[in-house]
Amino acid sequence: MVVLRLFKPMKKKLILFLQEEKYTNIAATRNDFESYKKKLKYDVEVHELTNFLLPGFKKNWKVKSKLKNILVFSTYSKWKHHTEKLFKKYENKKILVIRSVSNTNIQAIKVNSFLQKKNIKILEFVDKIFPVVSIFNKNFLKNLTHYILNSRRKINLFLQNKFFFYLSLKLKLQPNYLMATGKKSFDSLKSLNNKIFVVKGNSSDYNTYLAEQGKKSKLTGSYGLFLEAPSPMFLGDSYVDGTKIKAGERGTPKIWFPSLNKFFQQIENHSNIKIKIAPHPKVQHKNKYPKYYFNREIISESLVIAAKKAKILITRDSAGMAYAAIYKKPVIFIFSNELKNKKNNFLENHKLYAKQFNAEPMNIDEKISKDKLNNLFFVDNKTCSRYTRNYLTARTDNKKNYQVIGKLI
Repeated sequence: MVVLRLFKPMKKKLILFLQEEKYTNIAATRNDFESYKKKLKYDVEVHELTNFLLPGFKKNWKVKSKLKNILVFSTYSKWKHHTEKLFKKYENKKILVIRSVSNTNIQAIKVNSFLQKKNIKILEFVDKIFPVVSIFNKNFLKNLTHYILNSRRKINLFLQNKFFFYLSLKLKLQPNYLMATGKKSFDSLKSLNNKIFVVKGNSSDYNTYLAEQGKKSKLTGSYGLFLEAPSPMFLGDSYVDGTKIKAGERGTPKIWFPSLNKFFQQIENHSNIKIKIAPHPKVQHKNKYPKYYFNREIISESLVIAAKKAKILITRDSAGMAYAAIYKKPVIFIFSNELKNKKNNFLENHKLYAKQFNAEPMNIDEKISKDKLNNLFFVDNKTCSRYTRNYLTARTDNKKNYQVIGKLI
């Protein structure tokens, strides 16, 4: 008896993005979404799994995506049913899943176990885009005591993440490919399973720079940019990292914003520039000149373009400082008396981040000395280049990620 197949698998190739966070316009640019479709002629789908992987995280994202072709799933069963049908349309070897689903809960384990059983090629990025202080340092006991007494949720999340991480190793849920984005990525992979292939690529910010480098900023005047963090005004990543934003763990709006304004005024008066606000991707401001920023402009232009013309970049702890390294811009890392008096490890990470740029963090509650004002615009080009090599790209040919990833299928 001869059994005929009801249909033949499609000859086209499929790129499937799996996202545990909301998929925004910025994410599409970072991930070369259009390039896979238009330049490589691949089929592309985006599956947004936030609603069942991180259900409490959705409310922290105030920015709504304008993208089409994003499929949002409310439950694991609905996602599995759709994906089963999707995979039947293609040959396994012509499917690549670009996965951003961390093994931090049982729902994520179910998603990744399903993919493993399907024998589908999977690629993940190595998350080493900026430096982080190891928790097992000289202040470990002090920090641990603080979190036990003040932030049980952070302790619980840490233990939960470790449990599911080791469970994922036991279940062999590792990807086929890991994309390293710099020297630090490679350093973290020294004890890697030999069955996982390491691909040289770019961080999301560097990939965006490569994709957008031909575009010019339309912002006028001489300006600096403040790279906004969601907190203390908005919740940010508190759902996934346990930070108690409402309790003031990252300061309080009524103290932070007036101090920030006075700090900006010192720079503006000395340097004859205007400080504009580069909004965080998770934040949606209701108007362009909000009162809490003392009527400073919230730019609508993407950071990768606006940073080109900026005279200086200012941040508390934004990963967007990658553009300071890329464009070789002066940097200022800031903190406040409120943050200084917290007993968590935030300032440890803050100092380490600033050190990568050979910068000394500045307290916005203190007057800036004349010497510091005069040296604000100094740029250490060697430091910027080293940061780029360490954290932003593992390539020397300026190839975009889609040009590298596209060859894996």
